[in-house]
Amino acid sequence: MRAHLFVMRVFTEFAATMSPRAGHPRPSRNVTTAMEATKPAIASLFLHVPDAHRAPDRALAHRASAYDRDVPLSITVTIMVFSSLRERLGTDRCAIEIPAATPVDGIWPYLPDAIRSATPPAGVRYAVNDTWATPHTPISDADRVAIILPVSGG
Repeated sequence: MRAHLFVMRVFTEFAATMSPRAGHPRPSRNVTTAMEATKPAIASLFLHVPDAHRAPDRALAHRASAYDRDVPLSITVTIMVFSSLRERLGTDRCAIEIPAATPVDGIWPYLPDAIRSATPPAGVRYAVNDTWATPHTPISDADRVAIILPVSGG
C-alpha cells in the first residue's frame, strides 16, 4: 500500500507542476480525474500491494508457490575428512545439512562437534566433487566436499 501511495504522490506532484496553476498544491480537476482513472493500472505494477480494484491473480499465486518449492532452504552434502580430522570424527565421511548457497569455507560451523571444536587450521584446502575449490565456491545439494589439511614432510 505504501508503494501505491508513493506513486500517487509523485504523480500528483508532477501533475501539479504541469497544470496551468503550476506551484499550486492541489492539481486541477482534469488531473485528479486522470489520477483516479489510472489507479488500477498503477496498482497493477506492484503485485504485492493489495488492490480493491483487482481480483487476486491465481496464476501468479501458483507461480510464486512453485518457485518457493523449487528453492530449497537447506541442502545435504557429504563431507569427507582425512588425517587428524578423520581420527577425531571416527569415520572418513559424514552427511550434514547446511543452508542453501553456503560457500565451501562456510561449512565449518555445521560440521559435527568432534571436528567443529577445533578451529579450521591455516592452509586448509577444499575439493568439491573431486575438483579443487576456492574458499568461496558455492555448494549444491548432494555435493561431496573434501576437507584437506596441510601436510608436511619430505
